[in-house]
Amino acid sequence: MVLVDRPPTFGGTDCVTTTNRDSSREAVLQLAALGHRDIAFLGDRRTLWTSQERYTGYLEGLAQAGLTLREELVRTGLHGADLAK
Repeated sequence: MVLVDRPPTFGGTDCVTTTNRDSSREAVLQLAALGHRDIAFLGDRRTLWTSQERYTGYLEGLAQAGLTLREELVRTGLHGADLAK
């Protein structure tokens, strides 16, 4: 068994993950470099490992860009494109 995009919660299982954290940080930095200051975070449930990693990268990107976290720009618990609107 191999887990995709989730680390194992028990031993003996291999996993394949993506660069969720790094990619989110890089996206924020790219947007900030283009002059954007109102950068939102849209994510799934905060209990999901991938969401946690992406949010951490978002926070790191804001900090590196010298931007302040604005909670009104953070939306979580979104399970599809329709909810993200």
